[in-house]
Amino acid sequence: MHMATVNLFFDKRHTNKSGLIPILYKLSHKNQMTTWTTGYSARECEYNGDDNAFLNRKNPKHKSINSELYQNLLNYRKLISENISTIKDMLVVELKNFILYGKKSEPIRTDFFEYAEEYINIYSGGTKKCTLMIKTMCFI
Repeated sequence: MHMATVNLFFDKRHTNKSGLIPILYKLSHKNQMTTWTTGYSARECEYNGDDNAFLNRKNPKHKSINSELYQNLLNYRKLISENISTIKDMLVVELKNFILYGKKSEPIRTDFFEYAEEYINIYSGGTKKCTLMIKTMCFI
């Protein structure tokens, strides 16, 4: 089994008008990938490409940004390594929530009718008439 990995990612696909490129965390798990923002962006000329020193001296705040990015990266990697048995069956989005919020997310619903029925039961007292109406509307 491949263990989940977290790395820093310089997302050149989303350069803004000012020429700033977002720096993201990239999580890979079970042949799936997701990202989340670090809250930082930089110019391409400031990019160093090393997880230990992601930004070079051309960025005036490179030391503090690099320190924060690397510390977060180490924390995320430690969390993964300490919870291998917990995360092995998670989807990548569930793992992302576990890393960011410290909890396993609820299973993702794939059946609209199950979701609609649960929603109706919670917010309308569970009348069968509402459930039938939702199912009928979906097929029109």
